[in-house]
Amino acid sequence: ARDNLDALILSPSTARWAQMMADSRYVTGIGGFETEVLTVVPREADITAFVYNRADWWQGQVDWVGDVRDGRNEWGANAVERLGELKLPARPKIGISGLSGLARAPSGTVSWATVDAIAKAYPAAEIINATPLMQELRAIKSDEEVGFLERSASIVEKMIESCAEAARPGVREKELYARMTATLLAEDGELPNFLLFATGPNITRSSFVPTNRVVE
Repeated sequence: ARDNLDALILSPSTARWAQMMADSRYVTGIGGFETEVLTVVPREADITAFVYNRADWWQGQVDWVGDVRDGRNEWGANAVERLGELKLPARPKIGISGLSGLARAPSGTVSWATVDAIAKAYPAAEIINATPLMQELRAIKSDEEVGFLERSASIVEKMIESCAEAARPGVREKELYARMTATLLAEDGELPNFLLFATGPNITRSSFVPTNRVVE
């Protein structure tokens, strides 16, 4: 309502360890393990989440979103489908998050085909970049969200402990990475995880993923 939107569409991109789908995840709770979800948030109707498939399973995991559908990654058609069910005005104002302005994706995360499908279905619509709206909304953390951040930090600490316990000469980087990942999952974390890893005397800023290098 702040931007007088009739509908808000949230990006399904799982790029950069699912960082780029944070808006959809924030609203629906659906995500993790590379699950893509496009979310349609109407001004005066129920939220709809489109996943590639297994909508029934996801519907059983979230009780605050009552409409989860299989979309088969037809994101433009999915958005148009839900928008067509709404009583939109003749000249609707539609916001799309992820069009541009993200720190790690300045050119955006939403495909041209998705925006084009919406524009063709609603040629009189005003389509705006809703990235700033969602960034502002997510910047304000509730006590519950702060609790999750603290929980995440405690999981990271345990991952570091597991690495330190296993690290010794003769162990490969991938083995250490595996130990840390196992701890992550055992402590109720999820994949993908943004974990840069390297060992040795020549670690640089470009050190990125674990290799078969043996710890000396």
